[in-house]
Amino acid sequence: MIADAIGCFGTGGTGGGNAVLLAGVDPRIRAVVSQVPVADGRDWLHRMRQEHEWIAYLSALEEDAKLRVTTGRGRTVHPREEIMIPTPERKTTTIKADVDERIPTAISLASAEQILEYRPIDAADGLLTPLMVIGVEADATTPTDHAEALYEVAAGPKALIMQRKTSHYAAYDRYWTEVTPRIVQWFDRYVRPADVRVESSAGSASIENLEVAAR
Repeated sequence: MIADAIGCFGTGGTGGGNAVLLAGVDPRIRAVVSQVPVADGRDWLHRMRQEHEWIAYLSALEEDAKLRVTTGRGRTVHPREEIMIPTPERKTTTIKADVDERIPTAISLASAEQILEYRPIDAADGLLTPLMVIGVEADATTPTDHAEALYEVAAGPKALIMQRKTSHYAAYDRYWTEVTPRIVQWFDRYVRPADVRVESSAGSASIENLEVAAR
């Protein structure tokens, strides 16, 4: 049996970006939903830091690379403190309490080098696979313009849902009655077995703003 009804959903920073990367290399993917994604890893890590901190951070990565060459072993760091920098909301939220204990507390600093090269925006550029991007207005964790940029460069059917009057982590727990049905509709529309193939010249691009009264 040929797999011809595959959809891809990714959420939360690199999770959202990974869904786009997968669609860029796997033609079996019929539709993608990317929620609060990172589009450019270097830009993402840079924005977490003041400029002097960024310069010092790049210097630390360079020194770690030298250390790995000369000793065979680099530094290990806390991923949430020394690769990412948690926002005040991340420090207090309980939204991800169920997974926090499974996050390692020590990983190779060299991991940051891979994030610097992480660019889902390149995979999205000209992407023909139907793409829905979900962002959060004024997002302090994954920049809002990363979601907007992925949407702008995609060439196929696409939709941008922008959640308002909320924040990055609060958005996981709010508007679920508004956003989740749209995700389901997106996959229902595009992820179907190819017993019949229909092509149309009609474009499909839409921007949708969700505004729900604050609780």
